[in-house]
Amino acid sequence: MFAREIEFVDEISENAVLGIRFWLYYLGHAYQYNNTIIPNMKVRLEDALQAIPKGTVMTNIEFVDWLKANIPEARAAC
Repeated sequence: MFAREIEFVDEISENAVLGIRFWLYYLGHAYQYNNTIIPNMKVRLEDALQAIPKGTVMTNIEFVDWLKANIPEARAAC
């Protein structure tokens, strides 16, 4: 959602970037490491896992395939 909004912006001020970094960190969607914002995978996984009904049984391979299909940014770690 936010990335699509950024596509149409010709110029982003330094102040806007600092604000975005603050809110991402504050809302728990990212964390800061050596002044770099890194997406918070725990929050991302929790949000994605809500799509799997409770009590669902799957093998490890099925789960990894589900991760690759539903969380593309985790694909390299699989």
